[in-house]
Amino acid sequence: MTDAPTLTGQDIGAAARATGALLDRVLSPKGIDFQTSVVLNLLTANGSTLDRDQLVDRVVFGLKVDPTSVSDTLAEMLHSGLLSEVDGVVSLTSAGTNMFGDVRQGIGAIAQRIYGGLPADDLAVAHRVLVAVTERANAELAA
Repeated sequence: MTDAPTLTGQDIGAAARATGALLDRVLSPKGIDFQTSVVLNLLTANGSTLDRDQLVDRVVFGLKVDPTSVSDTLAEMLHSGLLSEVDGVVSLTSAGTNMFGDVRQGIGAIAQRIYGGLPADDLAVAHRVLVAVTERANAELAA
């Protein structure tokens, strides 16, 4: 009897790179990058408006990137009309809301193709494991 394969960081990384490459196929034609899509997602999830510092902190924590890169992304998004900012509060514009909808539709189609048909119980276990791994890694980073 052989042991079941062990989940490793290499497995997680390979899945992340493969799905990231698919995401790039959705984002690139729209002229945006992954970090921009994260900002759109965060704003949409928070009623389309967030305090700038709070938004920067959330992106920095989630993506493990430098605050300067997030500020640069926000500046590009403001310049391109996806966002507006008044008194330190960043909001989605109608163009930003439309961009989010287009991206979400493309991601939904990909998700259906790559997750569709996998047993719901397996997806639930994978979700729990990945959440636990992320929480532990974040705790290690904070130590």
